[in-house]
Amino acid sequence: MRVQHIGYGARGFYRIAGLGRRWDMTPQDAQRRLQILHFLDEHGLEAPLDAFGVSSRTLYRWKATLKAQGGNPAALAAQSSAPKQRRTPQTDARLVAENRRLRTLYPKLVKAKLDVLLAPWCVQHGITLASVSTLGRIIARAPDKMRQTLARLNSLGQRKPLRRNPCPTHRPRPAVGPDCAAPTPKTLLSDNGGEFEGDFDRLLKLHRIQRWHAYPKTPKMNAHAERPHHALGQKSPLSFLIQHQPECQRYWTHTPC
Repeated sequence: MRVQHIGYGARGFYRIAGLGRRWDMTPQDAQRRLQILHFLDEHGLEAPLDAFGVSSRTLYRWKATLKAQGGNPAALAAQSSAPKQRRTPQTDARLVAENRRLRTLYPKLVKAKLDVLLAPWCVQHGITLASVSTLGRIIARAPDKMRQTLARLNSLGQRKPLRRNPCPTHRPRPAVGPDCAAPTPKTLLSDNGGEFEGDFDRLLKLHRIQRWHAYPKTPKMNAHAERPHHALGQKSPLSFLIQHQPECQRYWTHTPC
């Protein structure tokens, strides 16, 4: 059985098909500009100026670009309009260093929480606190993005999925009685943040301290140690209770310990 491609023997068929595939891969803005150029060829210069609000200089520049690229419509795609010469950020080096130090201690600390923690530090050192957006740009400009955990890659250069050990969750009861004043705790409760791994986890194992993890998305289980929270206006749960709900049922009790 003899098999032939569709369009076999038709002159120019594969060239037209190639143009069709090229058109499908052309960005939308380039397609629109090409249509404007076709409108220019059919109706003259005045019509596209009134219909599309494009200057004559821009139209002729598009035509020259299209001709230089051999009629490839993808050449009309919009290019980056970022300036070639950008001003150098005048950020205080001490602020950048403190930003990195906090990100080293708390790798998952976002820019909004960094703003809360940096405010008293800036007042103490007489430094103007940058905006939240500027803090984010400081992190973005760093070559390592101020991250301490390196990505693991396989033999193909693809990122390996992060494997986490299952964390036991427990809701411990507060200790009462004479044993609660022991100098070394036997059990420690923390959330599931990555800042508690590494040296902190090894220290617990060295002293044989059992570690329990709070349930995910339940900061009230560990309110005395929870950091600034987005839902509470970048305040810790304990600070929010002290300021707004001194008579709340979740306020600390006066049980002697």
